[in-house]
Amino acid sequence: MADLLRALGLEVVGEDGYVEVTGPSITLSIMRGAMVDVPSLGGVLLQLDVDDVVTAARIGRDAGASVVREPTTDEAGNQSAFLQLSVGLTIELMSSTGR
Repeated sequence: MADLLRALGLEVVGEDGYVEVTGPSITLSIMRGAMVDVPSLGGVLLQLDVDDVVTAARIGRDAGASVVREPTTDEAGNQSAFLQLSVGLTIELMSSTGR
């Protein structure tokens, strides 16, 4: 998971079981055992706002994630795609037209 997050341009520090993920305007703490299993998502959903959903999905695929929903664009022009990691984490890549 850390390699994928780094490939998306995020700084990842920590060790197995606890990491901090830092982006331009946010820091996330991820801890094993603190995640709630959501069966419909197969684990935890992490939403990331990215500049280019298509490129981020390609980077994720190249880093070993499964693309479970290819990039799509809604009627308002917002884009999203879903990646899933083998550890049960689902990542939604989003890009809004309103930013």
